[in-house]
Amino acid sequence: VFMSEACHQLAKQTDLHVIVGLESPEQAAAHKPLEAIARTVQYWVRQPLTQSAPASLLPRAVREFADEQLDWLIQRTLFLERIDVLQLEYLQLAQYAGRFDRVVTALFEHDIYFQSVARQLPYLLGLGAKLRGALEYMRALRYELRMLPRFDLIQVCSSSNAQLLCEFCPKLGPRLDAQSRAGIAVPSYAYVESDRDRNTLLFVGSYRHAPNIQGLVWFIEHVFPSIRERHSGVRLIVVGATAPPAEWAHLDWKAVEFRGVVPDIRAYLHRCGLFICPIVSGSGIRVKVLEAFACGIPVVSTSLGVEGIPTRDGELCALADTPAEFARKTIRLLKRPEEATLMARRARAYVEQCHDSGPLIAKLVARYRCLMESKQAGIGAATQLPQPSSPVAASDPPES
Repeated sequence: VFMSEACHQLAKQTDLHVIVGLESPEQAAAHKPLEAIARTVQYWVRQPLTQSAPASLLPRAVREFADEQLDWLIQRTLFLERIDVLQLEYLQLAQYAGRFDRVVTALFEHDIYFQSVARQLPYLLGLGAKLRGALEYMRALRYELRMLPRFDLIQVCSSSNAQLLCEFCPKLGPRLDAQSRAGIAVPSYAYVESDRDRNTLLFVGSYRHAPNIQGLVWFIEHVFPSIRERHSGVRLIVVGATAPPAEWAHLDWKAVEFRGVVPDIRAYLHRCGLFICPIVSGSGIRVKVLEAFACGIPVVSTSLGVEGIPTRDGELCALADTPAEFARKTIRLLKRPEEATLMARRARAYVEQCHDSGPLIAKLVARYRCLMESKQAGIGAATQLPQPSSPVAASDPPES
């Protein structure tokens, strides 16, 4: 959602050229609307990683996105379209940042990858999985801190993410921007208070993102039985997934309904009674929480689930970090809809003020222009072609 909103807003203020990464050619159809707003849209199909490379110092997530075809596509577009700003998304694509005299390079860290990996370690099953996770963490920490200084601008979801990076690498401070990318088109989300099914809880998340699995399993195993016991008739709607993870099929999934991928999440955000965000791992601001705030559905979350959102318990959402506390606060809001509604109103006002993508992207474009002027003033008026980037992540990144 953050990427989609950025594209729609950037298209209004810049000449936008987009390269879309796909898992299969069939996915291109879902991105066709971009062709109506961007100057050019090109598609790149990611090939599966076939080599395990256990001795590599590169994180597996980075090796999965190393592709000479994508590197060529980026370089070709930079040259032919005379690009001023190269905006990359996620650490996995940081390997494509070149050292340019005239082109501004920017990276959006949707999450701090090494932090996200570290938080998942306690929830991995088996010694082998834990050892592989620990190795990925060490690779990620090393790689992330060596790659980020290559960028002119590093966007993060929150001030807490920026502070973490500064603790590990203080020189990143002037390049960090925590105020321009965590945005949604708030006016497109209707605020709804009435006609909700007050006995339904809503969880949103795909199993492709490990923190979603870990959070849902934590809720089903430790929280939901207590809620069902003390509040009869309650149901949990899961959107984004179609069945329980195989390794957790033994848990009690009664009163849980899986709806899979849906065309528009807003229909559920407008109809269900409470939104739960039992996230226990991961990093960054959750888009789904901002969407819930915008739609008026009251939220119960762990502190980690609303990381990056400055709030106290009961202000914008109910906060709970233990199973007993999470169950108690969920039941309280189910039984006190007036209290839940007042909280939801404050949450809507918050996203309108702080997370509307229009004003945020306007700030981002202004930052782009400032960086462009600074880089171009530093080399004079002479026209220079962009220098090619260093090789794709087939080798270890050099020291910065």
